[in-house]
Amino acid sequence: IRNETIDVAMATIDESMVINKEIPNFNKKELKELNSSLVFLRSCPTNISIGSPVFLIGYPASGVKHIDVGGYTAPMRFRITTGGTISGYDSSTGIKGLPYSNYFVSAKIDGGNSGGAAISKDKNGLCFLGIPTWLTIGNYETQGILQNIHNIFYKE
Repeated sequence: IRNETIDVAMATIDESMVINKEIPNFNKKELKELNSSLVFLRSCPTNISIGSPVFLIGYPASGVKHIDVGGYTAPMRFRITTGGTISGYDSSTGIKGLPYSNYFVSAKIDGGNSGGAAISKDKNGLCFLGIPTWLTIGNYETQGILQNIHNIFYKE
């Protein structure tokens, strides 16, 4: 799936991509064994209430550590989860043709969070809210912005 308006692409994974029976000793994993349970979450409603919880999962710059590998220093990225709340709606992004507001969130977003997952919770349980994208920098604080999952899958 590709949405050029908001610069997002998503790929579908099937068993032929993760299982290769022709290579001996290949590290075979069944599709159900992969860490992909987030993709099976339902999408959140189009406008989750302000104050609702939000959790971001990604690989921000703050999660990069340099490790020594055989005398060489190499960066290693660690998955980081941050939490916060939905603090407002961003309908002023200047993107034409998208019907749903994006979200301002209090959860910390850093370089490397973009493209990660944003999860929220409503009366029906956990749901996929959107994708962390960018920051709005204020005088005293930064405000994270999430692309609404409904805009990501929107087609005219």
